[in-house]
Amino acid sequence: MPSRFKGLDVIRNSGKKRGQDGKANNEVLKALVECGNLLSRGIITLRDAHSWRSKAPVIRRATPQWFISMSKKGLRKKALVAIDKTKFWPERGRKRIASMVADRPDWLISRQRSWGVPITLIIGPNGELHTDRPDAESINSRILEAVRKYGVDGWFDTPLEELIPNVDNGWHKVNDILDVWFDSGCTHAFCLKTRSDLPSRADLYLEGSDQHRGWFQSSLLESCAVYGEAPYDGVLTDGFVVDDKGLKMSKSLGNTMSPEDINKQYGAEILRLWVANSETTTDLKIGREIIQTNVDTYRKLRNTLRYMLGALDGYNLADTVEYSELPGLEKWVLHRLSEITLEHERLVRDHDHKRIFTMLFNFCTLELSSFYFDIRKDALYCDPVLSLRRRACLTVMDIIFQRLATWLAPVMCFTMEEVWKTRFPNEETSVHLQLFKKAPKEWFNQDIARDIEIIRIFRGQVSEAIEPMRREKQIKSSLEASVAGPKNSDLVKAASNLGISLNSSYSDPCNPSDTLADYLIVSICELSDDNSKIDVTDLKETGFNKCERSWKYFEGNGEITDRDAAAVKFFENNTEID
Repeated sequence: MPSRFKGLDVIRNSGKKRGQDGKANNEVLKALVECGNLLSRGIITLRDAHSWRSKAPVIRRATPQWFISMSKKGLRKKALVAIDKTKFWPERGRKRIASMVADRPDWLISRQRSWGVPITLIIGPNGELHTDRPDAESINSRILEAVRKYGVDGWFDTPLEELIPNVDNGWHKVNDILDVWFDSGCTHAFCLKTRSDLPSRADLYLEGSDQHRGWFQSSLLESCAVYGEAPYDGVLTDGFVVDDKGLKMSKSLGNTMSPEDINKQYGAEILRLWVANSETTTDLKIGREIIQTNVDTYRKLRNTLRYMLGALDGYNLADTVEYSELPGLEKWVLHRLSEITLEHERLVRDHDHKRIFTMLFNFCTLELSSFYFDIRKDALYCDPVLSLRRRACLTVMDIIFQRLATWLAPVMCFTMEEVWKTRFPNEETSVHLQLFKKAPKEWFNQDIARDIEIIRIFRGQVSEAIEPMRREKQIKSSLEASVAGPKNSDLVKAASNLGISLNSSYSDPCNPSDTLADYLIVSICELSDDNSKIDVTDLKETGFNKCERSWKYFEGNGEITDRDAAAVKFFENNTEID
C-alpha cells in the first residue's frame, strides 16, 4: 500500500461526521486522476438500505462469516423429514415452513457485535480449528470453566495462553457472536434435555406466523443437527392484531387500541372472550364495535348461568332422577351434551378455540335459552315442588351447569369461578380444578334427537302462524293462543316416543307430564285429520279462564288450574311459617 494512503479512514469512526466518508476516498480519487486512470466521476442517487432505528444508511462490509451447511451432512433432508412427522395448526403452516427449509441457503450464524453469546472457537495460522487438535477436550474444558466462572465475558477476557498453554504464534480467538436466532433455537436443549422430570420433546410450540422463518425453524434445524428429530410434536401458529378494517395498527394512523384501556372499561374477561371468539390462525381484527359485540355475548352467557343458579337454589341431590325415568326432553338435552362433549374433546386436541366457543355459545342461546329453558320454565315455576318433571329438569340443569362452567372456565376465568363459588359455597374447591368429564354412553340417543327435531319443526311452524297476531297486537303472549293443526303421522309418532300427550290438560295434576301444548308454549293444542293447516284462536275472546299463577287459559271455574292448585296446596302443607 502506498505510504500516502496509510492511516487514512475509509469511514470516519469519531466526531460529528462519524459514519461519513473518510479521507481515504478522496485521496484514492486524486491518485487515479494523477495517473490518468479515472474514466468518469459523478453523483448517482440510489435507493439503499437504511437502519429502521437511526434512519441512517446501512454500510455493508465484506467480512468472513460462519455458516452451518444445509447439505453436507444432510441437515436439510433431516429437517424436511421431521416436518412431515410434526403436527401443524393450521395445516398450511407445514407447507410454509417446508418450502422455506427446502429453498434456504446455508445458515449464517455469526454476527459482528460487541455483545452476545460468543462463538467459542480458536483458529490456527492455516485456518485449522482447535477442535481438530489432540488436546481439544482439555481446551474445551478450560473454555467452559472460564465461562462458568466469569460468564460469557470470560471468553473475551481470558488470555489465549490460559486456554491453550504454550500456544504457537498465529492462533487467535474468534470474536464473533452467535445470531440471536441460534440462541433462541437452543431453548429445547436447556429447557427439556437437561431435566429428567420432563419429556425430551415439547408437546407444542406456539408463536406468530413470522416464526416459521424464525424460532420454529432455528429450533428445528438445531435439534435435527444434534438429535436427528424436531424438538416439538406440534406447532400452533397465531395471527397478529389489526384494526377493524384489517390495517396494521400504528400511532400515526390513530387506529391503536390499548389492552389496558379495554381491561379498565370492560374487564379482562372481555379481552379473553374476544380472542376465543376470533379466528386466531389469521390476523385478529379489533375495534370498538367488535369489542361491544363481545360484551353482548358475555352478557348472554352470564345470564344463562345466572338463570341456572336461580333455578338450582335449594336443589337437593336426594331429588335426583335416574336417567331411565327422565322425560324425553331431558334425555334429548343429555344427548346434546354427549355430542358436545365428544366435539369439545376433538376441538381441544385441534386447538380450535373459535369453534369451541361458537359451539358453546350456540348451545346456550339456541338450544337452552330459546328452547329447553323456554319450555321448562312453566314446570320450574308452577309444577308441584316434588313432581317428576320438575325434579328431572333440576337434575339435568345441575349437569348442564357443571359442564358449562367447566368448559367456559379457561376463557371466562373470573365469572366461572364466581358462579361456581355461588353454586357450591360450602366446598373448598375451584372450577379451575375440575376435569372435563366424559359423557355416559346411555346419553347418546339419535332416535330421541330425530323425534325432538320433528317437534321443533312443528313448533317453528306454530310460531310463524302466531306471529301475525303478535305484530297486530291481537295477542301479547303465545299462552293467549289456541292452536289447531293437521294430525301428521310423523308428529304423532314423535310425540308418542317422547311421552308427550296430545291432550292439553294434565291427567295427574299432582305429577303433570308433558303435553304438546307445553312444547309449543300455548294453552291449547289440538291435532285433527280435518285440519290442513295451522289455525290460531285468541283465547281472550272465548269463555276460557286465565290462570293467575301460570297465565295459561283453561276450561272450568276458579282462578288457577288444577295443576297449580295442587302445587299451592303442596307448598302450604310443607312450608313452616315463622
